[in-house]
Amino acid sequence: MRRKKQKQEININFANLNPYGVNIFNVWVKFPKKLFFIFLSALLYNVGVAIFLNKAATVASGVSALVQALTYTVSATAPYFAYIYFAINLPLIIIFWKKNSSLFMVMTLYWLIFQMVVQSFFLIPAVHNAFDKISFYYVNWTKDTPFKDLIPWDVYGTNYPPHVLPGVPNPTWPIIIYAIVGGLAAGASSGLAWKNSGSTAGSDIIVYYVSRVKKMGIGFISTIFALIIAAFSALLIGILEATGVIKNHPWNLASYLLRCISTLVYIFVYNGFVEILYPKYRKVKIEIYTKNPQKVIEHLKEIKYWHGYNYVDMTSGYTGENTTKIETMALYLEQSRIKAEISNIDPQAWIVVSTVNKIFGNFNTSKIDE
Repeated sequence: MRRKKQKQEININFANLNPYGVNIFNVWVKFPKKLFFIFLSALLYNVGVAIFLNKAATVASGVSALVQALTYTVSATAPYFAYIYFAINLPLIIIFWKKNSSLFMVMTLYWLIFQMVVQSFFLIPAVHNAFDKISFYYVNWTKDTPFKDLIPWDVYGTNYPPHVLPGVPNPTWPIIIYAIVGGLAAGASSGLAWKNSGSTAGSDIIVYYVSRVKKMGIGFISTIFALIIAAFSALLIGILEATGVIKNHPWNLASYLLRCISTLVYIFVYNGFVEILYPKYRKVKIEIYTKNPQKVIEHLKEIKYWHGYNYVDMTSGYTGENTTKIETMALYLEQSRIKAEISNIDPQAWIVVSTVNKIFGNFNTSKIDE
């Protein structure tokens, strides 16, 4: 009897995590727009990594640190980052498939698939060479040098043609620029994925679970995870480069320290951007001033409004007319939906939204956890 009860509870919990009845097949019908943006996210992420972060040799954070360790020690695997990343993520997908929202897991799985598709395109020699050519700094630049003859900056200074190697300048300042721009691109990619019910996989899968259970912001938890893993990654890469294990990566302490600093910059830029685009548990106070309170309140009951609210009759100091203020606390990501519901019932309602710093007590987050 007890086992049957436990099984029933598990089924109920899983049903709550999949209110849309979504799976890897019907998601194309139910959420085609979200899938499109998930694809754009994967594309933007690959561009950010291929053009900027890889060139800065920033230290990977999250699950991608495992891939970086492999591609550093076995350089032949470097072009297949997305495929290795997918393989490493499969255990996480399986473990958290019934612990996280089904829509989130399906979208994250497709993000991984789209990433492999995009990287396959980037492996085409002409495309790969075109991206390699893009740089903020060219070591042989002059105003008379044709673009096809320009030599892009290389963080290690080992990929220059032999005829330019002697005395070629190899500054370290591009590392910071690449890290910032790459962080913005990757952060925008991640924020786009989160806004469309997915993620960039890896530690994001764990972050989502912790965030949902602890009701904490995605950006904050992700930053903590990233800093911890980046610290271990930096130590490992430092050892590998200092001991000469990695070929064509000559040890340069100043460059290494700058790359570590750039990684910190990248982490904060990346997660700051995610928090701006997807402030999951940020709270707001919504005040609705209406002359049709009965209709508005009845509508809130009809839609089974999921937050508490109160109302009070008052007199306008400006017009002298009677009005009613309905006040509720909601999540930042819910405000558009709430405003739309109110405007449909009372287009003349005056709605004020203000930021709430902290709320102590239970708060219903089911609508954004779906």
